[in-house]
Amino acid sequence: MADGEKVFWRDVNHVFLRTDGTINADLMWDLLHPSPAGAEAWAKAVMPTLRNLLKDKPRPATHPKATDPRPKSDK
Repeated sequence: MADGEKVFWRDVNHVFLRTDGTINADLMWDLLHPSPAGAEAWAKAVMPTLRNLLKDKPRPATHPKATDPRPKSDK
């Protein structure tokens, strides 16, 4: 599925592991879902790839729900 053009794969599972290969419970509190510290470690691991893909330029939101500044009650 990952074609390197529109679909990309980055394996960052190693950030959740201890040196002995076991899951670090500080980063995955239930050994499945990232803790806040785990989410931060994951974000740091994927950020270089995201910056490269976006060329460090955020793309503007184009979906109407993402760009309409009015509160829902005003619509």
